[in-house]
Amino acid sequence: MKRIIFVLIVQFIFLLNHSLAQQWRSVGWGVDSNGTVSCLKVIDSILYVGGGFQYIGGQDTINYSNSLYCTSIAKWDSIKWDTLKNFYNTGGVQSIEKYKNELYIGGGFIDLSLTPWRKYLAKLDSSNNWSDVGNIGYPNSDVNCVKSKDTLLFVAGYFNMIGNNYFSCIGKFDGTNWHRLGNGFYGGFQPPYDMKVYNDQLIVGGGFHYAGDTVAFGVATWNGYKWSPLDTGINNNINAMEIDTINNFLYVGGVFSYAGGSGDMIKTYNIAKWDGYKWQAVGNDSGGIFYSGINCLKMYHRELFACGTSNQGNESDTIIAKWDGHSWQKIDGPDETVMTLEVYKDELYAGGYFKKVGDTVAYKIARYYSPLDTSCDYLHAILYPQDATYYMQDSIAVQFYNNVTHPLYWQWDFGDGTIDSIQKPLHYYVSTETFPVSVIVNYQNCIDTTSSYITIKPCDSLNAFVHAYEDTLLYSSGNPPEATFYSNPNADSWQWDFGDGSTGTGFSNSHNYDTAGTYTISVIVKFGNCIDTGSTTITIINTAGINEYFDDITYLWQNIPNPFDNNTSIPYYVPYGSKGFLQIIDVKGELLDEYALQHGKNTLSISLEYLKAGTYFYNILIDGKKKDTKKMILQ
Repeated sequence: MKRIIFVLIVQFIFLLNHSLAQQWRSVGWGVDSNGTVSCLKVIDSILYVGGGFQYIGGQDTINYSNSLYCTSIAKWDSIKWDTLKNFYNTGGVQSIEKYKNELYIGGGFIDLSLTPWRKYLAKLDSSNNWSDVGNIGYPNSDVNCVKSKDTLLFVAGYFNMIGNNYFSCIGKFDGTNWHRLGNGFYGGFQPPYDMKVYNDQLIVGGGFHYAGDTVAFGVATWNGYKWSPLDTGINNNINAMEIDTINNFLYVGGVFSYAGGSGDMIKTYNIAKWDGYKWQAVGNDSGGIFYSGINCLKMYHRELFACGTSNQGNESDTIIAKWDGHSWQKIDGPDETVMTLEVYKDELYAGGYFKKVGDTVAYKIARYYSPLDTSCDYLHAILYPQDATYYMQDSIAVQFYNNVTHPLYWQWDFGDGTIDSIQKPLHYYVSTETFPVSVIVNYQNCIDTTSSYITIKPCDSLNAFVHAYEDTLLYSSGNPPEATFYSNPNADSWQWDFGDGSTGTGFSNSHNYDTAGTYTISVIVKFGNCIDTGSTTITIINTAGINEYFDDITYLWQNIPNPFDNNTSIPYYVPYGSKGFLQIIDVKGELLDEYALQHGKNTLSISLEYLKAGTYFYNILIDGKKKDTKKMILQ
């Protein structure tokens, strides 16, 4: 009984210290009123604060007589401010990370105390001195994010050189030497802007179109050897990422309207969730909350908090909102832009450009408390595969997956009288029918369940096919056309023969043909012990003598209908072997959206319901060059 009373007293005192639930407080008067806070990082029980400022603490914001002088980086222990050894910089700190017991910072700063100047990346070494990172020089432009993983430090940003060596927006440091990560990032309108470690892989988000030689719109993974996309990514810029470590979800936020594309594209309203297998929207109402984009994301007390901007009439409004797994709730908070969020000693800290939170003076940094979510709404069990079909001769092994990490238990029911109790069971089916599959997950006494259907069919039901996106392609000297094919997506393996002596694997393939003719494309599909073959033919036509193909190309047509209400279709043409993009532009010339286009003559159907009524323009880019512009009117 005494223990229970003691616990209740401690909880009561804790709540008193926070005044009331869901309240904002200042952080020791914050930084100087002309400064900014752009990054927050907890390291060894200390909150490090970075940005563009010269003073911290103190109540006098005119002559700073009661403040501590510092240059864009300081630390807070929940009671008082303290400084680090100063470096004489211009610009700001964007990222802070601990690596091999040393503090690394990246940003847009230039240290004027050294010759040559130290730019964009520095470390506080064991002698408490700021020094260069490695011996080949410094990045030649801003560093947006610094992330440690295993024995390496990853650095990404706007730069394309470190010293005299070429690094395309990203590099890795082993404590002594720098190394490239393939060909880095290129294309698009924004370099990498955030990095996370998810499922033991490095995840990078930004506004790029390519990671290495791989098409990866806005987000890519590095497994230590090569880059891979997450499905087809997102259609514009990612500014922030966060991981729900309970449900193992990756959240991305920024300025984009769609995610995915290998299946149906998902309308996203500037925020999306990757569940390990596919993209999902995060609430249908997030478009009204984060109309103009998201700057930062952070999990706090089992809920996702996001900061960004909305539009109220013609004015921009700073927004902080939380997602409980089912709906968004706005939080009354700072009066101006929030750029970063961090959890420190059971409170959520926010940094940015603001001067007040509610009626409380809080220069550029504030802290917020709300009680832990004990409703169990935070638990979201998923099950893969979902409603899948498999083929077998004698038996078939099906790999199952549940997302929840470290629960009290998993309870699987495979629908055939057998059960299991691990996260990712491999189960063998020996009969052909449809089985209901379910899993029950218990995490800290919260229980959630999810289900699916698995259909097992005999081998003779496996009908392999080959689908060609175009059955006729045009060939010109030095410009071989690229043909794209796909086959049964759920098989175990594919062996392609492209009809010209070349082969390939994977359910989807692209292949260049350098000679005119008719080709038979075939694929051998294997599913368990089942094997089947599918085929199709395509024709490659030599364009010699087809003058109109070279001299008078129409790339873009008027959208239909026009004017339109939310949805419209845009006819276009992209030559084979070229890369095409369609851009949505407002009357000020600002880019609002961008779509990758397929080869040939096609129609792009889009929804612009997230835009206000008015006049807009759309451009088509072929191999990076603008070829045509049309006007459209949204009613």
